[in-house]
Amino acid sequence: MTEKVQFLNMKTLLLVSFSLMHLRIQGLWKWRNHLKVTRPCLKVTHHCSKVTHHCSKVTHHYLKVTHHCSKVTHHCSKVTHHCSKVTHHYLKVTHHYLKVTHHYLKVTHHCS
Repeated sequence: MTEKVQFLNMKTLLLVSFSLMHLRIQGLWKWRNHLKVTRPCLKVTHHCSKVTHHCSKVTHHYLKVTHHCSKVTHHCSKVTHHCSKVTHHYLKVTHHYLKVTHHYLKVTHHCS
């Protein structure tokens, strides 16, 4: 009797083992099929991530260059403004000098 019970237990154990193994293989097969779909998606996602990173770096560089150009333009604008003021001052001094010269010539002409 105990041998029969042992045999049944062994048979049950084998059936359970085979069932579990079958489920495990089935599960792995499903997982393999799932990976077949997932892997290309992951590759595409990774590629898109790399492209996005590159675009981000390019944008950052562009913003740095734009900022630099903006600073240079501002500096040039200030220099131009300063030159304009200097030119204005020079013209005023020249005008004054011409008036003085004109007056001097009139006096010289009158005295001679």
